[in-house]
Amino acid sequence: MVANKIQTVQIYPAANKVGIISSSICLIHCVFSPFLLLTGFQLFDFPWLKYLFITVAFISIFYSQKGGDHWKLYVIMWIGFWLFLFAMLFEESYPFLGYVGWFSSALIIYGHILNIRHCKKCITQKDFHHTIKPNDTIE
Repeated sequence: MVANKIQTVQIYPAANKVGIISSSICLIHCVFSPFLLLTGFQLFDFPWLKYLFITVAFISIFYSQKGGDHWKLYVIMWIGFWLFLFAMLFEESYPFLGYVGWFSSALIIYGHILNIRHCKKCITQKDFHHTIKPNDTIE
């Protein structure tokens, strides 16, 4: 594709890293919290923590797709997010949704990793802003 006019593409390389770290912490929290609660260790038993994970997941996916062009990766991440949101909101009523939350966290991590790999092939991920000039090609 050839750019006909000057436009600015914003790339947020930290969004993928924040998404991977946040989803990994969430996955670790969800897997190990039941074991820690059985031992009486209640440091991670905060009800607001799931809302923090939901918010960070949304923001990281939103910003990781800005300036990108690989829509299949974004579909993977958004499906992971909506599954995660559904699982976290209804987990207390339906305990099996805890497993859906684990799967969706892994799906978000996978999507962010694929996006990092794809962005290395893109225009640039070194700068936060890249100006596309006329007759520049976009991959």
